Amino acid sequence: MCINNNSYQFEKVFNQASSQLSVFQETTIHLIDNFFNGYDSTLMTYGQTGSGKTFTMFGDHRKGIIPLTGEEIFKRLKPNSRLYCSGL
Repeated sequence: MCINNNSYQFEKVFNQASSQLSVFQETTIHLIDNFFNGYDSTLMTYGQTGSGKTFTMFGDHRKGIIPLTGEEIFKRLKPNSRLYCSGL
């Protein structure tokens, strides 16, 4: 995409029919894999006001990326393991 002589490239574009789970699987699962392999992971949303960032991250009656990520992390933790978080 080119706007005002600036070029932009997108890895993936989701439409309104995309489910919360499909967005999570396409954008976040690999970050969780990296996290468990010892790498820092960050997911950032950016966009125009009203474009759905909060809905995508938190969800409504369908879980968004944040609750799905928490579930996935705790599902992968071994019993009696310790998880240290900073910057929350």
